[in-house]
Amino acid sequence: MIKIILIEDELHAQDLFQKYCQKYFYNRVKICAVSKTVKEGVELIKKYAPDVVFLDVELKSESGLQIFDYLTDINFKVVFTTAHKNYAIEAIKAGRTRVFDYLLKPLSFIELGETIQKLEEDNSEFLKHQKLYTLLEGLTHKNNAYDKIAFPTFKGVDIEDPSNIMYCESLENYTRLITIHGKVILVSKPMKYIEDTLPSDLFFRIHKSSLINLNFVQNFNKKEGRSVQMVNGKVFDVSIRNKSVLYKRLIGENK
Repeated sequence: MIKIILIEDELHAQDLFQKYCQKYFYNRVKICAVSKTVKEGVELIKKYAPDVVFLDVELKSESGLQIFDYLTDINFKVVFTTAHKNYAIEAIKAGRTRVFDYLLKPLSFIELGETIQKLEEDNSEFLKHQKLYTLLEGLTHKNNAYDKIAFPTFKGVDIEDPSNIMYCESLENYTRLITIHGKVILVSKPMKYIEDTLPSDLFFRIHKSSLINLNFVQNFNKKEGRSVQMVNGKVFDVSIRNKSVLYKRLIGENK
């Protein structure tokens, strides 16, 4: 679990960031605190010792870069957020060694997910170098809602957290998995194998060729066309027999 502090003075941007984290990455990140100013943010950093600080470069009355003037030891990563790409690049050059990435506003949950994935991968690499990877990976899994799953592919195996999988598409004797980060996994097993492997409280088979993660449903039209739209815009047909069950699952009546 990645501990986060957000320093952002725009309420809309605060709300959007927290919404994305709670909806899409709830079992991967924890927002310890939110601040509108650098000074308050510094105090929160000292209090919570976060893994990463998401920092707005352009605060209303000050620059986010001033955070480096208050702290002598930067023992956390920094991800800059800004509406201007050139400004972000300049900020990264001006920042210190823990500057990790930048995100452009308005914030995209897909780009946020990519940054979170990079943070996780960076942490994993660090743990490997500390020769504690295997032990800590096991301890971490105990705190997660779902363990990672090894999916057989034509080249070997691909390991993925099922919470990251947005939907699965049947391709006769094998299945294509699409993650929230846009990653495509071609599994050398039929859809039935995938359906039995993935957690049933998270996934629902809406059609013989489609299995979806209910957390990533944008809307469901149960009348005209019986279709479901995912958060990335992908639209799937829903079979007649699964229409009512899907509706109940989405509103929480039948889990």
